[in-house]
Amino acid sequence: MEFIPFAEAKKLDHHQVIGVDCFLPGRLNLSHWRGAGPPAELAEDTSAAIAINALVKGAVPEAARFVTNNHFDVDGFIGIWSLLNPELALKHQHLLKAMALLGDFRELPEDAALADQALKLVAWLNSVEKKKFYAPFGKAYLEEEACVEKYTFFLPAFEKALNDPEVFRKDWEEEYQLANQHLSLLASQGSVEFYEDIRLLVVHAPMPLHYYALFGKSAQTDMVLTIYPGNQFELEYKYTTWVDAYGRNPYPRINFQLLIEKLNGLETTGEKWTGADVTDTGPILRLGPSIKDKEIRFDHPFNRRFYSSSIAPELLENTVISFYRKACQSTKPKEIWTWAEIRQVNDNLMKTWKK
Repeated sequence: MEFIPFAEAKKLDHHQVIGVDCFLPGRLNLSHWRGAGPPAELAEDTSAAIAINALVKGAVPEAARFVTNNHFDVDGFIGIWSLLNPELALKHQHLLKAMALLGDFRELPEDAALADQALKLVAWLNSVEKKKFYAPFGKAYLEEEACVEKYTFFLPAFEKALNDPEVFRKDWEEEYQLANQHLSLLASQGSVEFYEDIRLLVVHAPMPLHYYALFGKSAQTDMVLTIYPGNQFELEYKYTTWVDAYGRNPYPRINFQLLIEKLNGLETTGEKWTGADVTDTGPILRLGPSIKDKEIRFDHPFNRRFYSSSIAPELLENTVISFYRKACQSTKPKEIWTWAEIRQVNDNLMKTWKK
């Protein structure tokens, strides 16, 4: 098998090509993208895990000669690399799945040694990607074409890093150390509380953090509310609620609009609360102008500007919790949601609450 650009893959017969971490109509998609529909026996929460499961179960079609993706990220890369290097992928499958989980969902595995290995390798991919090419979503309008050079570089280079990450310490050490420092900072000076009934994680942190620290222990949640000093807040839907992340049983995403109206009614600074639509990969609700640049939204919170609210932290937290408890009364969590179902849930809420 070999990697080919997405535009070329679309021209091939359906039996010749596999789409990984994307949706290629009429072809086999080893992908968690909503509606991509991988075979049920292969389903898992990341695309890389689905691709590795296909190797484990011998489910890669013999006629498939090519593999493709329309963007570059850790999950998609690991899935494609695994199909091109099946023996190594099977040997390192637990580490590769942990890398995909960290890269895509920003979650750390429970096993400390595995988490450490995954963090080094993901930090290597992240750092080299930014230095040699461009940051994620830095060329969003050209991504389908621009990502090809990343695959061309990383696919042959990854095996050496996988076998001996220490060789590349100069590339990954800065991000690795920063993520670990922020994990320690959160453990020593912050607090975390999980509201299971609405699948919300509330994080009190002393400063904006690296995402791998902020979301590291968020596997059971759909949303993360972060409360920083100076009445600075963010509420974010996790990417797990954009894809078909099998086994998680999320609630449907609820449009921020009704909550924004409540918060703007409490806000006295003159700034307005804003939030992205539910169809965004990771909608963020925050005070101040909406962040339209996806590269900035995807970047770590410590690289974003925050505005101080007039709303006290306790009131903000209670308002968010009360809002979602009310919103979740009319529905139940389940494994897979279609966009049509999510729109219907939100339409019903808008009609009910506007009365």
